[in-house]
Amino acid sequence: MRKLACICSVFVFSVSGLRAATEGDAIRLPSGETAQLQEVIDETSGDVAVARFRFVAPWVASHPDYPQVASDMEALCQDFAVPRIADLDSQPSRIVISLAQEETEFGVASPEITQFFESYSLSDDLCIWEPF
Repeated sequence: MRKLACICSVFVFSVSGLRAATEGDAIRLPSGETAQLQEVIDETSGDVAVARFRFVAPWVASHPDYPQVASDMEALCQDFAVPRIADLDSQPSRIVISLAQEETEFGVASPEITQFFESYSLSDDLCIWEPF
């Protein structure tokens, strides 16, 4: 198994995509639920640039219907993340969206916290779901 070096820089953006007025405001999702941006991690691992958009959404702890969660995550990718990737140092070819019931530290296992992750490749500014 080969280990890849990870050079990570963290950028936190003010929230304004799926409509929130200021940083920390709730982002209204297609399902009617909300999420708040926790952080954006712009990282390069080998030759692949990845932008990780990490959101807090307490409602995920109530075991929602996964198709609803997937739809909300796709909207966060397309309507929130894609418009912001121009502000990153790298030009990512992959976006990872995560929803967690509460803030977590990146890279630290938190099995007591409900979290969802999805990965998307980018093609002509479109998020294309990539199963893990």
